[in-house]
Amino acid sequence: MTLFSFFISFVCIVSASIVSARPSAREACGEGGVVLNTTMILHEGKEFTLTSKSCPNFVASNATVSKPADDIVFCDSWSCSIVCLDLGAQPLLVDCHIIESMLNAEPAGTYFTAAPGTISSISYNSCAYAFANGDTVTYNPCYAFLSQTGDLVSSVCFGAYPTGTYTAGGACLRDDSNWYLEAYHP
Repeated sequence: MTLFSFFISFVCIVSASIVSARPSAREACGEGGVVLNTTMILHEGKEFTLTSKSCPNFVASNATVSKPADDIVFCDSWSCSIVCLDLGAQPLLVDCHIIESMLNAEPAGTYFTAAPGTISSISYNSCAYAFANGDTVTYNPCYAFLSQTGDLVSSVCFGAYPTGTYTAGGACLRDDSNWYLEAYHP
């Protein structure tokens, strides 16, 4: 899918501001999390690992939030605000495209489980995508969603690197839920 056609099917609000005061998903997650699940994915001779770990800070912050008990599966694009962030070292778009290719090669409808109070991440060389669930409901995002949204964030925020306007990372933020997806250098 080309980036142009993705924009047609994906309703998003793109924020042009660069935010540095917001902590990264990893910082917001907190120290001392426990690895809950590791999934190995092989693609074109490369090995990728999707790791989910608990987030002590998310559990503390969402203790009083009340949400539906049903798991939410989403394979199609969800609208979100793209916020470009300075998250450390510069990720390279070419490495993000390798993650995108691997995720798109997975069978349609294949998803991973993001339990409440967790962060799930996948990386290749200089690029990583992290899905942070600070909510009280379980999300089951499809690999295609992770690919499309991660690619959108990386293209908007650091697709012009090393020329033009770019940042060292970015995020897709939802207004009506407590999850976000980040693209960054691991």
